[in-house]
Amino acid sequence: MKRFGTLVERTDVKIPGLDLPLMSVSQTRGVVRRSEITDAPQRAETLDHYKVCRTGDIVFNKMSIRGGAMGLAKEDGLITYHYEVMRPRPEADPDYVVYLMKSDYFMQQMILRERGIGAGGAASVRTTEVPFKILRTIPVHAPERHQQQAISSFLDRETEQMDAMIAAQEDLVEGLKNRRFQAITEVINEVAAGLGDSPASHTPLKHAGRLQTGLTLGKSYPPDTPSYPYIRVANVQLGRLNLDEVKEIQVPESVAAQARLNYGDVLMTEGGDRAALGRGTVWRDEIPGALHQNHIFAFRPFSQLRPEYLAFVLESAPARIYFESTRRQTTNLSATSSTIALNFRFPMPSLAVQDRVISKIEETLDRMDRMIAAAQESVNLIRERRTAVITAAVTGRLDPATGIEHVTTALENA
Repeated sequence: MKRFGTLVERTDVKIPGLDLPLMSVSQTRGVVRRSEITDAPQRAETLDHYKVCRTGDIVFNKMSIRGGAMGLAKEDGLITYHYEVMRPRPEADPDYVVYLMKSDYFMQQMILRERGIGAGGAASVRTTEVPFKILRTIPVHAPERHQQQAISSFLDRETEQMDAMIAAQEDLVEGLKNRRFQAITEVINEVAAGLGDSPASHTPLKHAGRLQTGLTLGKSYPPDTPSYPYIRVANVQLGRLNLDEVKEIQVPESVAAQARLNYGDVLMTEGGDRAALGRGTVWRDEIPGALHQNHIFAFRPFSQLRPEYLAFVLESAPARIYFESTRRQTTNLSATSSTIALNFRFPMPSLAVQDRVISKIEETLDRMDRMIAAAQESVNLIRERRTAVITAAVTGRLDPATGIEHVTTALENA
């Protein structure tokens, strides 16, 4: 049994005036040039206080351990103070160390050791950290270097196959979503053409219902303040809700009453991914008494508008073009406003026509949505298997020569 510190050493080198590219670190791409991810200007006026990472170094975001932002540097570069730079020792295979750090085993060990406000909390907490002096104490399976290389080579082959399977399923999902989008747009365009297909013949959203703006987070209340579940942008997906993780917030009842969701509200995203901006999903009281965050609008239609019809309108091309052309862009996020949302004009026929449109679209989408759900489930299962294989290999439970797993390991018995 060894400690993680026997595999790597920490480096903390700053060289003012060094002409090297600014690097970023992501969960999926590892260490890459920042220019490959964004064209936004750098925030700091000078990079003199940035750390130097060399080719072969392992860069790790100690301030976001649950995000999994880490990887192996393929070239020399500069990174911010949020990251730890670790250099593999001669007896360590760099690729093995990266696989080790991405395993479920290592992640759980880091979570047990995280420090700071919100330690042990939800995945979005960004105020915790695991500094190297703590990271280095984690017990690890560290065989001889040639065995590490055999394990990393085995994992390269296995993960490459699984990544190809994931990519194929994701391509299928993307294609089905495009077909879904086109099918909805065709029907909504037919309705618009029947009403005259001009802005003057369309109804502003503000004339069809009332918009509720939601909770602003960050305010503090006494410990005995009641707690309520609340809906975030992450919960509002394309044409559906994802309620796998619903957070709670403590607010007085008077505040909660102003952000409580009602059956039939249309949830519209106010900020986040530009592709999702303004998209709508109908709330059917899935969680009674739930509130919504201010980054989600809750639109409450008047009696002459079916919420399901409006949700389909918000998924169609005219709505996507409107919110794309009117969005506000910050460094990382897109956003709209209640005024912009309420000024959106859309074709609003009679209730009888709306009902026919809803039935027609739902019938068209039924098979597509089932295929999308099946493909996404396949992606989830493959990713789970990928993580399980990595964890089994780096904890000594799997023989890279045969691919056979053992029942227990020295780590599990420690």
